[in-house]
Amino acid sequence: MIYDFIIIGGGISGVFSYLTYKKRKPNSKCLIIERNNSLLKKLSISGNGKCNFTNDYLNYKKYNNGENFKNLIINNKKILSLFDDLGIVYYKDEEGRFYPYSNSAKSVQTLLTSLINEDDVLLKTTIISIEYDKSSKIWTLLSIDNKEFKSKNILISTGSINYPSLGSDGIIFKSIKSLGINFTDIFPSNIYINCKETDVLKELSGLRFKACISLYNSNDHIYSESGEILFKDKAISGIVTFNVSSKLAYLYKNHLISKPYLTIDFMEDYSKDDLLKLFKKENDLNKTLLGLFHPNLANILYQRCNNLNDIINDIKSFKFEIDSLGDFEHAQVTCGGIDSKEINEELESNKFSGLYFSGDILDCDAPCGGYNISFAILSGIKVGESIE
Repeated sequence: MIYDFIIIGGGISGVFSYLTYKKRKPNSKCLIIERNNSLLKKLSISGNGKCNFTNDYLNYKKYNNGENFKNLIINNKKILSLFDDLGIVYYKDEEGRFYPYSNSAKSVQTLLTSLINEDDVLLKTTIISIEYDKSSKIWTLLSIDNKEFKSKNILISTGSINYPSLGSDGIIFKSIKSLGINFTDIFPSNIYINCKETDVLKELSGLRFKACISLYNSNDHIYSESGEILFKDKAISGIVTFNVSSKLAYLYKNHLISKPYLTIDFMEDYSKDDLLKLFKKENDLNKTLLGLFHPNLANILYQRCNNLNDIINDIKSFKFEIDSLGDFEHAQVTCGGIDSKEINEELESNKFSGLYFSGDILDCDAPCGGYNISFAILSGIKVGESIE
């Protein structure tokens, strides 16, 4: 059998590509090939299981490399309209993030899966080879268990190399590279950041603080964000740190990294002058610190500083030298991927007819907040709309 359309990867991007394509061409022969034992495995854990699927502030400027996808990432109206049509009731929180009313990614996974013809899905199957016959314009796919599939069009929506335990281990990359398709360097993103001050981190491990975290590259300020910061044995984590890691990964990907470091302002609402007045009310510095912070942080500030000015400087700008980004296993997305020069506006390869890419495998990523799922959905829809 020669299929009209084969989708490699049954994540959110592949599923929306399928639904869009089948709505246009209900009698077409279509197949989703997924290596997991169910579709939408990653979606089921997204947004801490709540499925933050889009954001009111969606636009291409939110993304690393978004400029190359600005005709695709305009706003979230198409996504919301589609969810309305699917009967998925949703709500928006105070930060513009959209969630299903159920607060359950599992409910969205179940509903979307129910809309797909069971005969159009092949689970527990891993594609390891992709070949193209230019004369017939037919793609041949070979699975790890030597099953062969042929199709006029294929979409690679496998994700990148984050969460390899959920199927995105990059095994398809070898086949893509054999076709001469170029990748930009790939780094973990939306992830914790490993730092060199492990003695301080171990002392603060497990503690959370409301603070402002800033990224610097050779003293050039790159980005700042306020929110809850979580300390780990060797790293700094939390949603705001994940967002900082998105900017850091972009620097790594583009070979712009140079002596990167973080600073943390533990009292953003207080100026240095405010703090000076506060400390002068009490002659005992240690007592004042204990009145402000958890004992572990108070002790660190007291032990490492020689005078009041040093303490105030540390409170307002505690420096952590960056060692590395976290690992791919825990990264929510990746920065880097299929070079945008390799595809046209329909997300089809410039080198091969009928070869499409969507989702995280493309070189386009964003901070937390539903932006990456939005890109996966929009790029999947675009492919589903483009195939003739």
